[in-house]
Amino acid sequence: IDVDLIGVASLDTNIHLRGSGDINIDINNLAPDEDGEGSVASLVRGVVDAYSRCGLNYGGFDLYTLSDIKSGIGVSSSASFAILIGFVLSKLYNGGSVSPLALAMFAKYAENVHFGKECGIMDQISCGYGGTVYMDLKREDYPIVKYVDVDFSKFSHRMYLIDTKSSHRTLSDYYSAVSEEMRAVARVFGKQRLCDVAEEDVFTDIKLV
Repeated sequence: IDVDLIGVASLDTNIHLRGSGDINIDINNLAPDEDGEGSVASLVRGVVDAYSRCGLNYGGFDLYTLSDIKSGIGVSSSASFAILIGFVLSKLYNGGSVSPLALAMFAKYAENVHFGKECGIMDQISCGYGGTVYMDLKREDYPIVKYVDVDFSKFSHRMYLIDTKSSHRTLSDYYSAVSEEMRAVARVFGKQRLCDVAEEDVFTDIKLV
């Protein structure tokens, strides 16, 4: 994969983002801002808010970013940026001690609560861990993540990332409907989540669905 998000950061009294533009964020105001939903600032504020709520150290920083990840086309641009912010706070204020899983959870919180995107945690885990990973998301509060040793040079495959010149931003309601439809099927079987329903039960009572 030859696209990347790179950041260079230093300590500062407040938060200042540079790169695609200059953005200043008040470190003392971490409340969600409905008017700012969907913005870069909302992602940063959300990750810092997550650090604050978990009792971790946080503070200001000056961050310059350079990215060739297309935004808004469904290739984890927001997740990767939120992970970068979490990584900066981990390195500058917590000695790099914050785990990839915690970074992923903080990024998900930022996207759900501050950014206004009803997403899961797969993208955040992928960006936080790097490489190829196995995920078991049955326990939402503590997913099981393991690295998978894969040498792609042994396979006759190529991966292409195609810029469709469009955005998935207008499809958020359809995206959210997928999880709601799955929960609706689970409720038919007396469960809250579809992963708690046995596959054979679904096929036995498929007419109910």
